[in-house]
Order: sequence, then structure tokens, then C-alpha cells
Amino acid sequence: MMNFFLLLLVAVGPVLAIGVLFYLLDSNDREPFKYLISSFILGALMVVPVYLIQKNLPEIGIAPGNSFWGTILYVFVGVAFVEELAKFLPLRFYAYPKRAFNEPFDGIIYSVMVALGFVTVENCLYIFNEPTHLDALNIGLGRLYTAVPAHVLFAVIMGYNVGIGKYKFYGSKFMNNLRGLFAATFLHGLYNIFLFFDRPSWLFIISFVILVLALVYAVMAIRIHRDISDKKFN
Repeated sequence: MMNFFLLLLVAVGPVLAIGVLFYLLDSNDREPFKYLISSFILGALMVVPVYLIQKNLPEIGIAPGNSFWGTILYVFVGVAFVEELAKFLPLRFYAYPKRAFNEPFDGIIYSVMVALGFVTVENCLYIFNEPTHLDALNIGLGRLYTAVPAHVLFAVIMGYNVGIGKYKFYGSKFMNNLRGLFAATFLHGLYNIFLFFDRPSWLFIISFVILVLALVYAVMAIRIHRDISDKKFN
């Protein structure tokens, strides 16, 4: 029983901490808690269609290992695009129309909550499917500094563009939504690519660089939207 709770803490603890952090960052006009929880739950539920789609992709010829380009297609379409689209849909069609979505930073907070729901279920599936407690713990700790921050950073980038789009700071709503989805997809694909090859060191370096660039982009995006929020509410 103690092992179960330890693994549950590893799977869920970092997610809760990140959720609290972003809730506190939304300091000027915090979103209704019920909408944040609903976004989290919708993100968690989106794991189901993602699993079903990815499970059936080999039947239409999209699978890793078939060829170099086949693997590239799987990474960018079968993994990155499918997962980012699954997180984009609750953001765009649940959170976006809410009256409470009344400042650009709300794009980031809702996007992150959807992503946290998604990655929580992913964590549990990976961790609790391992055959031994040690293997599960290693997987959980590994995801703590890889998959979890990656999902959050890609969500910030998506939400930044969606938030800008709603308030027309530049460009059209449609183009900003599209930019958010495809920026997150592109970075997600580049980040994941080393997982599907023989993992030479240069591919790992690319993934690390992508994560760092996503972090820089995300910090900049958060700062810009918080500055806009400060001007609006102060």
C-alpha cells in the first residue's frame, strides 16, 4: 500500500504543484475554479480518443520503424499532432467561449489545465503498468523532468497564441489558433523524435535544445500576457 501511494505521489504530485503555480500566476482575475477543474477533466478524458487513434494508425500505414520517413510521419502526425489536437479541442471549444475567458493570459491557464489533465492520466498509465515498483518509480521520476514539463511548455505556447487570437492583438483569431496548434505540434514532434530511433546522442541533444527553447518561449509568453493583464486590471 505504501508503494502505491508513493507512486501515486510521483504521478500526481508534480502536476498539482504546477497547477497551483499557474493558478497563482493568474493573479489579476483568477478563473472560476469549476472551469479549471472541468478543463483538467476534459484533458484527462482526451487520452481515450488519443489511445484509440494511435492504436489504429498502423492499419493505415502510419507506424514507427517502417522506414525513416514513416517514423517521422508517425512522430509528427501520429503522436505530436494527435496529442496536441486533443488538447487544443477542449481549450478552443470549452474554455474559449466562456465569459470568464476575458484576458489573453486565460489562454495559457486553460491550456495548461487541459495539458495537466492529459499528462496525469499518461503518468498513471505509464507508471502503474510497469512490472516492478522500482521500474515504475524510475519511469515516474524520468517523466518528472521530461514529459511533464514538455506537455506544460507546449501548452503555454498554444495558449499564448490562442489568447492573443481571441483579443486580436495581431492577426486573425483563426490564424492565431492555427499558429498555437501547429507551434505546439512542431515542437512536440522535434522533442519526441529521439524516442523513436536508436537514440544517438545528437538526437537527445536536439530534444534537450527544443525543451530549452520551449522554456524560453513559454517564459516570454507568460511575461507578455501578465503585463497585458496588469495594464488591464491595475
